[in-house]
Amino acid sequence: MINGNLEFEEIPLETLIGEFGKTINCDEIKTIERVKDEFIKYLSENTQSTSLDEYLSWILYDFKEEFCEKISEYGFDQTLSTYKQRELAEYVKDYKNFSNEFFDIIPDDKDKTHYNHEIWKIFSNYLLFEGTGVVFAGFDMDNFYPSYFEINIHFNNNGDIIYDEVDSKTNCKEPVIKVFAINEEAYAFLTGVSSDFEEHINRHLKYFKDDFLVEFRENLTGKNYDSKDIEYIISSINLYLNNFYSNICESIENYKLRSLNVISESSGYLPKTILWELANHLIVLSALKQKFSSENETVSIETEGVFLTKKNGIEWMKKRT
Repeated sequence: MINGNLEFEEIPLETLIGEFGKTINCDEIKTIERVKDEFIKYLSENTQSTSLDEYLSWILYDFKEEFCEKISEYGFDQTLSTYKQRELAEYVKDYKNFSNEFFDIIPDDKDKTHYNHEIWKIFSNYLLFEGTGVVFAGFDMDNFYPSYFEINIHFNNNGDIIYDEVDSKTNCKEPVIKVFAINEEAYAFLTGVSSDFEEHINRHLKYFKDDFLVEFRENLTGKNYDSKDIEYIISSINLYLNNFYSNICESIENYKLRSLNVISESSGYLPKTILWELANHLIVLSALKQKFSSENETVSIETEGVFLTKKNGIEWMKKRT
């Protein structure tokens, strides 16, 4: 299965997968992980190389444009707080302008080196939504339960394919519902919580905390408190509010996990026709949301589905009309 960019190094993924399939011997490759590794090797040997600087420069242009628009609308500090971060990928650190790439959009009264690093962590999360998503799923020869590997491929760096290991399970015994590619409406349905709404709540709480501390400090300044007392009070309140915020985030996450676990456990007892209806409805929900919200329509309402089982292999549930 593929999602995201449908080409890799200017070659359609469908073509690459088809040609790769001609090169492998399924009697010798006995695990899904080995299929994944062999596909990465095939890409490294049969696609053209793109330099790290060329690849990241292309993505950075759009990222910085979006980031600057948010700064103009919300200000630097609030914009920084609304983006998710993740640890830097090692290859990102090798970018030619890594040490000062974002200096031009950081206010002069800020520590530019520190905030340059913080924005790089935001960009690293941004990279999760770039590249070509590929999912390998099926049954290992010697296992009775399914396995899957989800990766996000970025570019061919002189024969070294740069990609992220997004998620994987081997010989997965417990029932699990896993949504790949366009997943916002699917997860909102399955967990009862929209990520857009969750992000809105998180942003509101952060704004509330920042505004509250500023106003509270101003009120204390007008009273008979020395500067040390004020800083102690502000620090104590800030610690309390941070704990309060963390508890709310944890509570929302636990609620989502409980909801998803209940549905996942139930799926282990449902007939295939019902499971197909669930999958089909999740696809239709995503497609309709894109139509009504004027988003790019990357999900089709017309669907085709298969069940892949150890016993029967591939079974078509519904053909595209």
